[in-house]
Amino acid sequence: MTFRISFDVDILEYDRNELQNWNAGQRDDCSDTFCRHLSGTAGFGEYIVGRHFETKGYEWIHHDFDLFGTNVEGKYPKSDSILMEYFGEQKLHSMRNLHKTFFPFREHRRHPLETPDLLIFKRSAQAISEVRFAESKRLDTRDKLNNRQALGLFLIEAVLKCPVQLFVIRERKSTKDVPKKLEFSFIKPALF
Repeated sequence: MTFRISFDVDILEYDRNELQNWNAGQRDDCSDTFCRHLSGTAGFGEYIVGRHFETKGYEWIHHDFDLFGTNVEGKYPKSDSILMEYFGEQKLHSMRNLHKTFFPFREHRRHPLETPDLLIFKRSAQAISEVRFAESKRLDTRDKLNNRQALGLFLIEAVLKCPVQLFVIRERKSTKDVPKKLEFSFIKPALF
């Protein structure tokens, strides 16, 4: 059995001095604590995507959330309360257990699903009114979406009915082409 999924690719651009400032540790405008404390240029792509959503009235969390039951329960109380409020206990619990179904698709004993880079959310009247997720890939580091990430994004959209976006981050004057769509094929191994 084979199934195919595809993702539209959104492009965000940055100026070279922004990357240099990030690398030099000038990160006062980064609202995410985890991202702000990464070393070198790590987290820069996630910062660019998070900043993009901040201009639209969203808040964001990089890394510190669990959708697929891959962390100790309660490890991320802030994001857990956001996810619980928005999806409800039953839906979140189901999502965190769904990954077991996908073990036949796993690669080299790795977890079959990978959580996206960013949890993006909006508050209105002190309640969570919207949740979405985003994955960030930097063109300059040749970072690519892997099968575990693709499957995770697909499940978020299909099961949680939640928007997901894939962003490619590139320098403003870059002439490298970026595909408008990425496609993945999954072949389920024979179980008998």
